[in-house]
Amino acid sequence: MDLNRRNTLAAMGGLALAGGGILGSGAFTTVSADRTVNVNVIANTDLGASENFADVLIDVGGYDEVAVKQSNGSLNTDGSGLFPTSSDNYSTPDFGGQYVSLLQNDVQLVFGFDETGNGGNDTRLLANASVEFADLISLVNSNDSETVGEHSLSFDTSGFGVDGSNIAFASAPSNVKVGSEAADSRTVTVTAGSDDDTGATLKINITDPTA
Repeated sequence: MDLNRRNTLAAMGGLALAGGGILGSGAFTTVSADRTVNVNVIANTDLGASENFADVLIDVGGYDEVAVKQSNGSLNTDGSGLFPTSSDNYSTPDFGGQYVSLLQNDVQLVFGFDETGNGGNDTRLLANASVEFADLISLVNSNDSETVGEHSLSFDTSGFGVDGSNIAFASAPSNVKVGSEAADSRTVTVTAGSDDDTGATLKINITDPTA
């Protein structure tokens, strides 16, 4: 996929050697060259403003049972400190600090947690029951044109180890383009088994149909 605003430039140079006989002459044994590699990334509000793809946001602050675990192991239950923030967010459409970008932030999704030991709440889900989270995950495009990229999201639950555990979209996005300055929000249903479980994966795929 050719994403114009997210380019990886890897210039691995070669050497032009004049004189055909030099390669077989034994005059040298090794020729080497180093080239700098530049990696340019698109971040923060530029994600949703890109013509190529929409940002993918989860509504953490809107549900007591939803949190994200950061790469340092800390649990974030309201979206604070992670993009988008109260001062760096999407205004058209309006998605602010209670959301967490799943493209910008390296996080794990958590449903149900016990923070009573830290002065918080116990929001663990009931065993053998399902909870529906309306409009939990949103594709957000703040660009003034429809996205070029097509978005597909799905949950892979093969890593779950407890019978009955499941997580799924009510209607999973499949090859979806997001309209100009618009959002496409999707409902997610989480079904708990008889015990704690982990191992499911949210798969996010963005493809360029013109490539």
